[in-house]
Amino acid sequence: MKKYGVIIAALLLIGSGCSQKITQEERFLQIAERENQKCPVLMNGTTRFDSTCYDAALNRVSYYYTMLGEADNAKKMQKNYNNYRKALEKSVINALEMKAYIDYGTTIQYVYYSDSTKTVIADFVFNSPN
Repeated sequence: MKKYGVIIAALLLIGSGCSQKITQEERFLQIAERENQKCPVLMNGTTRFDSTCYDAALNRVSYYYTMLGEADNAKKMQKNYNNYRKALEKSVINALEMKAYIDYGTTIQYVYYSDSTKTVIADFVFNSPN
């Protein structure tokens, strides 16, 4: 009889562990961890994806890039800031991988650093409509 009690208790523990649902915040943290394992990634000749993080307290996902070569130009970035912002916002809205963040009302941030000066040359923040 004791044997069955131990087996039932073990099955209940296993079952409760398997049915535990992961929160959206935990899912976003896991995505960031997986992405960071691949970093840094050269996106093209002028942009390197360095890292990402999710801040559950702020419900914000941030992506960090470094601008290289001819794109490493703070003046050009500031001059074209509005055009870059519009293009980036359109990409965010249309990207399937961003849907969960948008649906959850997550703030989405893109930070671009200069490779030569190691300073921020652009910071784009998009608030989800939810």
